[in-house]
Amino acid sequence: MTVTIRRHASTDDEWDYLVGQSPMATPFHQSGVLRVIASEADASLHRLVGYKGEEPVGLFPFFEKRKGPFELVKSPPEGISILHLGPILSNYGKLKTRKRERRHRRFVEGCIEWVDDRFDPDRFQIHTTDRYDDFRPWVWNGFDVEMDATYIVDLERDLDEIKKSFSRSVRRAIGQARDAGCEVRVGGDSEAARIAEHIRARFEQSDITYFDTSPEQVVDYYEAFPDEQARPYVCLRDGEYVGGKIAIQFGDTTWWWKGGARPLEDVPANELLDWQIIRDAKEAGVSRYNLHGAIDPRSGQPKSKLSPELVPMYKLTRERPSIELATWFQRRIRPRLGL
Repeated sequence: MTVTIRRHASTDDEWDYLVGQSPMATPFHQSGVLRVIASEADASLHRLVGYKGEEPVGLFPFFEKRKGPFELVKSPPEGISILHLGPILSNYGKLKTRKRERRHRRFVEGCIEWVDDRFDPDRFQIHTTDRYDDFRPWVWNGFDVEMDATYIVDLERDLDEIKKSFSRSVRRAIGQARDAGCEVRVGGDSEAARIAEHIRARFEQSDITYFDTSPEQVVDYYEAFPDEQARPYVCLRDGEYVGGKIAIQFGDTTWWWKGGARPLEDVPANELLDWQIIRDAKEAGVSRYNLHGAIDPRSGQPKSKLSPELVPMYKLTRERPSIELATWFQRRIRPRLGL
């Protein structure tokens, strides 16, 4: 079986059509969002498509950047708003296991060869999405694997069943927020910026260095998502902003993308926001709510109260000893020297 790897040279609409054909795709694979990622990371975007004959079998967007003496290839880049990207597969649903795995392996090997021939990266790193569930072809080609995870709330159940599955504290908090006069609305770009500013302010109050995206950059992302996929939910009390979350709706999944900082007033705004996001997603026919992260116990613990399913993801890395040494020096030695 031969899988041919080509750089995507057609229109953004054609790329987005191919993205829409993959059950593994996320809203972050869309062309407009990829371009904002490239801008935020100051990196060059490359989009690969694997073909068996003329049938697309996989897509792999990645970003290339030279940092000092090192050539880096990542999907997505680190330190930006999008935490998971990587390859996605197409037209595999009806294949038997042996044929599906062989096609996947050929696709991965072709992508690695394409990247190595042109960039020969010192570090090659991928953070997969929750539906890209087979990391083995990368390991067979010299990549190390590190576990990651997210939480998925099953929305195929009745709303009453979903709510009953929440912890008692969450159910109580939803009622308390309503009794306090809170209401939830969906806004636009100004609300998206307000949510980002809220996150930044909470970091500063906690004396934690703020690495998240600026409000201006969040608006760039908001505008890059097509067809009103991005939905900035804000919780208001007496018309004043209390808290917010930005949800992204794409295919059968709604993603919690930004927000969820401690509310500005002593009301359980985040629980009410989650409940409204779930209700709207359910009404739109969405079957999954991706809470976007479960590996960190501090951020994952509140999400676990929504009774989600734990779903594994993977960080795949291949790097040269020289960059391993540079990374070790940066993390261990420089702080001791006061550099």
